[in-house]
Amino acid sequence: MQAGPAGSLEVAESAGRLDLVSTSPAAGWSVEVEHAAGREVEVDFRRGGERVQVNVELEDGTVRERVRDRDDATGTRVEAEDGTVVRAEGDGRHDSGGHGSDDSPGDDRDDHGDRDDRGHDDHDRSGGQGSDDG
Repeated sequence: MQAGPAGSLEVAESAGRLDLVSTSPAAGWSVEVEHAAGREVEVDFRRGGERVQVNVELEDGTVRERVRDRDDATGTRVEAEDGTVVRAEGDGRHDSGGHGSDDSPGDDRDDHGDRDDRGHDDHDRSGGQGSDDG
């Protein structure tokens, strides 16, 4: 399983328990194992002010994966559950980067679903400027 930019880990499930098999930090990252076995496995990857927390647990017989990626230097925070981003906030590395005409100055949030205020897909990370940005 991937731990964002920090590396990866392998977890095995058997007889209602999880076991950490291995961790592979990316270059420059360190790894700290919080819980290596049981109903939950927790691993932290760190590099300076960056931290990626991986939590794998058994819930009702199903393996659930949660990854939290935090960068204190930029204020970026991204949370994913079972491979799907459920929350992203911060410096624009993980958001659409769109600046729309109905946003207040400095408001880069997309408040309209799958498209930004200019009609572009949220996946456009061009960082374009809108009429309200100075």
